[in-house]
Amino acid sequence: MARLFEHTSRTKPHWCGITIDPHHRRLDECVSRHLQTFGRAIIIDCHSFPSTPLPYELVQDPRPPDICIGTDAFHTPRWLSEILISAFESLGYRVSVDTPFAGTIVPASFFNRSDRVLSVMIEIRRDLYMDEKTGERPVVLADNWSNWLLHTLFDQLCVIE
Repeated sequence: MARLFEHTSRTKPHWCGITIDPHHRRLDECVSRHLQTFGRAIIIDCHSFPSTPLPYELVQDPRPPDICIGTDAFHTPRWLSEILISAFESLGYRVSVDTPFAGTIVPASFFNRSDRVLSVMIEIRRDLYMDEKTGERPVVLADNWSNWLLHTLFDQLCVIE
């Protein structure tokens, strides 16, 4: 069983009291069910990042993109990242691919083994949807952006199929 350690710019690594094995096991089971039911699974790995790079980040761009799309050479086909880039750019967001963050989650049992498991990461710059100092959420990024994103992906996937 793996343990999750946290390392911030001000502290030494310490165990967070969280084991990541159950999460990955559930993700693996979910992907397996989707493969059996639909023949394909698409993982959308969502995160956010601060507007000011933290000291440990490799990319120290003082003006990071609004949206970062993380990809994997095997599990993220070009058309999948292009759909997301186009959708976010059409709303006026600055988008980068694999910078300041790169990669996307894929269950280990499918990693580089099954091209029926697709995955893409979406990192949203935190100040787009919240005040980073207070945690309050202004109405800058629509509350229903995830619904919009899923509808956009679904519409494009229907065209591809």
